[in-house]
Amino acid sequence: MTDKINWMQNVEVICSNNSKVGSRLISWATKRRKESLSVKEIPSHVSLLFFGKVVIESTLFKGVGLRNFFKYEKSDNILSRELVPVENASELLEKMLKNNRNTMYDWVGAVYLGIKRISYRAFGIEFKKENNWQKENKDFCVELLESIEKYKDRNLSDVSPLEIHLEIIGEKYVIS
Repeated sequence: MTDKINWMQNVEVICSNNSKVGSRLISWATKRRKESLSVKEIPSHVSLLFFGKVVIESTLFKGVGLRNFFKYEKSDNILSRELVPVENASELLEKMLKNNRNTMYDWVGAVYLGIKRISYRAFGIEFKKENNWQKENKDFCVELLESIEKYKDRNLSDVSPLEIHLEIIGEKYVIS
């Protein structure tokens, strides 16, 4: 009975990757120079799992939407998970769908992040922390976390899935 109550009052943050070209590119671009992990072990995606069954995510071609967790598990390699308490998971999911459903993926902002990280890795050039190309009416996968109390006061427009993954597993992200 306790597990059912936990699921109703919590949402899981999931960091994952898959075998698609875009996923591999994101993993490679966000990898730290001295990272001992292979690209296959670096997340390219962050999503939220509600009730252990429903995933809400923002993907390149579909934007913000829902996916069945059973299908998600079959296509994505889950690298880390964190159970995050929320006041009311049902209300949160409903609010997220109302505010974000069919919002397109911010691919121009994602290109900026890629250029920023590759420029730093290849040439040591640092960009401003804020993402100048980000669109307010579009979302990265990581930005969906801003709906959760734990992340609501953070600007996640410049945060990679790897950074969230390292927070979950208890490591600090340092660009090297």
